Amino acid sequence: MCAQVWLASERTFLNWLRVSLLISSFALALFNSAGPGDKVAKWMGLVYACISIGMLGYAWTMQEKRRHRIITHFGGHHGASWARRGEVMRAHR
Repeated sequence: MCAQVWLASERTFLNWLRVSLLISSFALALFNSAGPGDKVAKWMGLVYACISIGMLGYAWTMQEKRRHRIITHFGGHHGASWARRGEVMRAHR
């Protein structure tokens, strides 16, 4: 595989990290700006923090899967397993 594939995978991973950082900073702002009796803002800050952590886990998992497929010279598309499921789901409609 050429370096272009490897760099595209890294670029995608960094974009996921950037979005996760943006959401986590929003969560921190919500949590810190909440007053003593504002439980809704604190809960929403906690929810956004959990979403951000989930995005980090997803980004890391996908990066590791893509890295493994690049190293082993996988012949198909890196998202081929999900593409097949989507085609099956569309065929049953």
